[in-house]
Formats: sequence, structure tokens, C-alpha cells
Amino acid sequence: RNDTGPAKVRRRSAAVPSKLSGVITMKTGQALVFRDFVELTLMNGVLPFYFPDPQTETPILVRFGDNLPDEGDYGFDTWTIMLSLEVMP
Repeated sequence: RNDTGPAKVRRRSAAVPSKLSGVITMKTGQALVFRDFVELTLMNGVLPFYFPDPQTETPILVRFGDNLPDEGDYGFDTWTIMLSLEVMP
């Protein structure tokens, strides 16, 4: 706190997560492993995790955004997983 002069103003963090979304196609066994990963390892999607950057393929830290992954039956033994991720700064 200053006794004289203008108040000190500090900029709040400008680091905000960016959005990343996409669809992954998996076989039934892979989808079951992914479901367990979300429910057990990520504690129902709460914890952040590393995911390959779609452009550079380097690992980036992400977390699920507003929605957990949505599964869709694509056909015999094939599933689509819709992802909505936030890339952590």
C-alpha cells in the first residue's frame, strides 16, 4: 500500500486456457480403456493430463472443458469420442 501517489495497479494473469476440440475414432476395447482413464485416472475428468498437440505432436497439458467426452456408436466395433479440451497455459 502506498501512502502517497497513485495506487499501485497490478495486471491480473493474462494466461487463460485456449480451446481444442476434435473427434477420435476407436475400437470398442480402446473406448473402454479410454472410459476407465477418464473415470479412474482423471477422477471423472477432473484432473489435467497430457495430450499430443494435433499440429506438432508434442505433449501439451490439457483438461476437459465444459463437457466430458461424448461417445457415439460409429458402427460395428467402432466408436467416435468427441473431445472438448482446454489447453493449459
